[in-house]
Amino acid sequence: MTHTQPDRSVLIALALRLSWLSVAWAVLSGAASLAVGVLDHSLVVVGVGLNLLGDMAGSLVLIWRFGHERKRFHRAEDAERVARLIVGACLTIVSAFLAVEAVRRLTAGTGAAHAVAPIVVAAASLVVLPPLARAKRHAGTMLGSRALRGDGTLSGVGAAVALSAVAGLLANRTLGWWWVDPTAALVVAPVAGLEARAVFAPAP
Repeated sequence: MTHTQPDRSVLIALALRLSWLSVAWAVLSGAASLAVGVLDHSLVVVGVGLNLLGDMAGSLVLIWRFGHERKRFHRAEDAERVARLIVGACLTIVSAFLAVEAVRRLTAGTGAAHAVAPIVVAAASLVVLPPLARAKRHAGTMLGSRALRGDGTLSGVGAAVALSAVAGLLANRTLGWWWVDPTAALVVAPVAGLEARAVFAPAP
């Protein structure tokens, strides 16, 4: 049995649906993650929220980018270039924030508090973001869009931060390991930075 690649218009429609889903999730969960993370002093939960807002910015520009391709295919390369710049900038901001704040928290000896709310917020993102990340990276590969693949990585970084948040907050709550939260953020930060570099790299 042979498998044919979907028509590009079908893939563009999929990319738009995934981008709108990212925007919807960011609106629902991003603000909540930021608010809960700030109140509980949880760096990785703040990172989840910041990453979601970055993902929303990337998804909004991708909606513009693929909507532009639908109307004027000959300008698709220009739209892709703009989308790459914005997604790369979002990845860079997330990477820098997590790295700087993680070092500051480790130096100061401060971690997250023991509340349950941040665990619940992070766990929700852990359910939604991994399949969304895989779908966006796959669609980006099929479409040849490094911007969409980079946006998929933003979702994947968000999932990694959410996993780190759940593990770190549970460790702090049960064992008093305050350092797990900022250490987890420090581990995730370079991943976002490396993907930002890949997104910014000139097309071959």
